[in-house]
Amino acid sequence: MFRCMGDFRRAERGRSFAQSKRAGVFSAGLFGKRVEKFSERWRNRDDLPRKGLWITCGLAASGGRGWSVLVLGLRWAVMGQCGHGGAERELGSALCLRLEDGFSGSGMLRHSSASRMKGRGGTGGSAWPRHIEPMLATAGDLPAAAAAYGYEMKWDGMRAIVYWDGVTFRLESRNLIDVTGRFPELAAMTAGMRRHRWIVDGEIVAWEGSRPSFGELQKRMHVSHTSAALAQLVPVSLMVFDLLYLDDEGLLGLPYERRREALSMLRFAEPALVPPMVRGNGEGLLEAARDLGLEGVMAKRLDSVYERGRRSGAWIKVKIVHTTELVIGGWVAEKSGRGAGRVGALLLGYFEGGKLVYVGSVGTGFSAAEQERLTAQLKRWEVGESPFVGELPRAGVRFVVPALVAAIEYRRWPEGGMIQQAAYKGLRTDKSAREIVRETVKA
Repeated sequence: MFRCMGDFRRAERGRSFAQSKRAGVFSAGLFGKRVEKFSERWRNRDDLPRKGLWITCGLAASGGRGWSVLVLGLRWAVMGQCGHGGAERELGSALCLRLEDGFSGSGMLRHSSASRMKGRGGTGGSAWPRHIEPMLATAGDLPAAAAAYGYEMKWDGMRAIVYWDGVTFRLESRNLIDVTGRFPELAAMTAGMRRHRWIVDGEIVAWEGSRPSFGELQKRMHVSHTSAALAQLVPVSLMVFDLLYLDDEGLLGLPYERRREALSMLRFAEPALVPPMVRGNGEGLLEAARDLGLEGVMAKRLDSVYERGRRSGAWIKVKIVHTTELVIGGWVAEKSGRGAGRVGALLLGYFEGGKLVYVGSVGTGFSAAEQERLTAQLKRWEVGESPFVGELPRAGVRFVVPALVAAIEYRRWPEGGMIQQAAYKGLRTDKSAREIVRETVKA
């Protein structure tokens, strides 16, 4: 399977590459880089079409390890541009001429040397990392400089870094926990990409109908080894939105726009998907997210590098329904009814200066099964003293070690006040309690 990319221009027969380039009639590019040499092998051949050639820069599987970048599709000019996402059949004999500008091996990104890659922000032939802490976003509104950003849908799922070293498939949560056993079916995404080594960033999503559901995902997040029956009952997808390593090239230092272009050229198998990125039109995508009932959009600066382990202002999460994560510091049991003795409300807070600040409670959003499971967990973490700084406005609280993180949906959270109209969405086992701080909305 071929995938066309780069610029497509007509090259007049009989002209050298340099002459054609000066005349403005030939250009083959990959990620904006111009090819500076062109093979002598076709230039003087008598059996080529006299009216000119259509040159397509694309990818083809090589006999050795990885991929090679080839010139595909020498055609009669009257046939028009070739490509359209695949390599079309030749009228005559198939001609695949290798470019001579360092395109070799698994060279989708090796069109420049390691030193050139480093000069452009890449990491060249950097060592394969064991762990990568994901880059995090700040909460905010759509940026005013819309054209400087790319926009993606925000998925209500679980962040994951995915590693494939050519032999072993591995999933890691944002707090570096191996979760491969929880989502074994995602290993199928390697089909078609097994000859490469790669690391990608994405979001694991479960579905309720056609919409992402964090509630459904909860059924998979807390199971260390998922059975085939559970995987069929609660299927998941991986929404891939960033490419961090490809073969021996580290891409963390490249601009987001170039990493996204590289990602779009890869073909992962289901259940992995590469959702589109929209340049400049954040308002349109936010409206679409609202119509689809999604959580919001992500705005990412096109020139931003990947800041591993950092919450960066270069990425902004723009939420429609406000969601956050808070630390559970205590709970209150229901006193009567079928749920008597089980959790009726959670007392929540965030860390500020190493101290747990109380921000309110949540008493809705629990299913019966979640109530029972959560109660059992809370009892194991119980302590005799309050982990919160200051006095609490309610009695009858059973305190716990501030180690569990809850996903919360809310309507209002005034500055300096308590969270309002909140609902419990589930536990975030992929997040550490100590990293939970109040998210300040960036205007």
